Amino acid sequence: ELKEKADVLFRQVEAERRGRVESEAGRVREESQRAAADEGRSRAEEERGAAEERANVWLVENATLSARVESLSSQMEDLRKLKGDAESELGYATIGKSGVEA
Repeated sequence: ELKEKADVLFRQVEAERRGRVESEAGRVREESQRAAADEGRSRAEEERGAAEERANVWLVENATLSARVESLSSQMEDLRKLKGDAESELGYATIGKSGVEA
């Protein structure tokens, strides 16, 4: 009878110990999962920050290039006008010269 009580007590102690071990293991697993999720979020935030930085650089470069293209277009238009004026002047000079010779 004493042996039976000892066996029952031993099983109870063993079950409690197993329960505490399993509980602790579950808590450690949860903490590990939280830490991994936090690390994943942190890495994602870093990657998002880097992508935003690259996008901002691209936007600045794009705006700079757009302004340069607009400036060059304006300069080309000015050159076309100058060319037209020069051709007109040349035409008048040619007409005037041929009129003088005649």
